[in-house]
Amino acid sequence: MATLAKKIRMKNSSGAVQTALIYSTTGESGEPNLPLTVDGVQGYACLAGTSDTRATSGRVKTSGGTQYAIGARGVPAYGYGHYTSNGSFTVPAGVTVLRVTCVGGGAGGMLERDCDDFSSTGTYTLSGVEGGATNFGTVVANGATSSVYSIHATVSDDGEGHKYVDCYNTSITNSNGTQNGMTTTNGTNHTVGYQGGAAVSLTMINGTLSGSAGAGGGVTVAQRARICTGGSGYKTTQNISVTPGQVISYSIGSGGKCRYWGGLYATSYNDGHHGVAYPGSNGAVLVEWGEGIQ
Repeated sequence: MATLAKKIRMKNSSGAVQTALIYSTTGESGEPNLPLTVDGVQGYACLAGTSDTRATSGRVKTSGGTQYAIGARGVPAYGYGHYTSNGSFTVPAGVTVLRVTCVGGGAGGMLERDCDDFSSTGTYTLSGVEGGATNFGTVVANGATSSVYSIHATVSDDGEGHKYVDCYNTSITNSNGTQNGMTTTNGTNHTVGYQGGAAVSLTMINGTLSGSAGAGGGVTVAQRARICTGGSGYKTTQNISVTPGQVISYSIGSGGKCRYWGGLYATSYNDGHHGVAYPGSNGAVLVEWGEGIQ
């Protein structure tokens, strides 16, 4: 920031001297501001609410009757960071408020082959993996829950060594998140793609998109199969009070593994015949500060 050499000085009711900086641009002082001419140079002092932490004892009243305090310092320039891996954030100088957006990890997709895979009679409950929670200090966005698929198999033998398996669904709980995935019990068409929950947008305070994260895992079905797709991770946006130089740790929620009959996989799984299951994608954190936020 460019500040003028001279400053506004005043005493409060206790006799303590207070100082207010004068800036060369309105972008540095913030809005509203107090225009001043200092030694022939145009300058601007910050105006803040009377309860603002930057407020001095100096007061200014507009022609409309609104009263402001002269602020000791202006608003830092707008800045932001978009983070996709674990780390820590150091609050910049002059920053007292952060706008934090967290998106949790998406849940993985699930693909179960036909009934012939079951070797004995019984009810089988098959779960995928939920997305992990993303947190920035106390701000938390949960990951999408896992789909749960319950199926009853009846296995019989004709006495000549031929196995017959009949199946029916007992319950399906679809993955829950910001945007749910979809559930299909009979993906009978060949090479059908079922999308998981869409990636969640991380939008800056001015409406600009910084990126997206937390998509749910989908499934591509090559022949008859039972599937559940993953939901998107949840999204949380909060303003939090901070102090300059404060260090805040953050962690990114992992996308859930995909479920393929016989195992869980951190990457997409394709057996070359029955179809492909895809994992959910990781979450992310967007941190913003400065003008427009404090």
